[in-house]
Amino acid sequence: QSNPPVEETVASVDTEGSEAKELDSTEVFKGKDAVVASLSLRKEPGRSIALLAIGEPMIIVDGQPVIRWRVMRAMELCFYLLDRAKPVHKEQIMLELWPETESSVEQSLRSTVYHLRKTLDENCITYRSGYYTLELERVYQQGVQCDVAQFEAYYDEGCQALQQEETQVAYEAFSRMVQLYR
Repeated sequence: QSNPPVEETVASVDTEGSEAKELDSTEVFKGKDAVVASLSLRKEPGRSIALLAIGEPMIIVDGQPVIRWRVMRAMELCFYLLDRAKPVHKEQIMLELWPETESSVEQSLRSTVYHLRKTLDENCITYRSGYYTLELERVYQQGVQCDVAQFEAYYDEGCQALQQEETQVAYEAFSRMVQLYR
């Protein structure tokens, strides 16, 4: 038996607590209470995560938005490590994220990492020889979706189509790129 195809959907989540619902990705949403996330979901069991950095930052774990960050620095650290996409030394993290912080910055980093692990999963962040790495694929077998990566892929697709003089394909790619803005 083959796996069902991946379906592109858009999940709309009302920040006042109503349930998420699946919507057609061509719909346009407006209003301050709507948070729109472009997700690729499969119907078989497994964990998924979507990291949305364009517009108001948001992380959606297993279809549910993380709405309560015990420590806001945890979200900052998550997006920082995601952007780096490689191991980052703890000194570099402290210097780049919290240069003005008091002398207990190393304890703050450890506390922030603890809270990020509790939010995402213990196994998402590794620490080896002073280096932290975000390894979401270890836990989220259904995939890691990132709107910035999608944005870049659509941009590359549009540019390639323009080079091949396929203006309709380029227009569609650039339109999908713009739709990622929430």
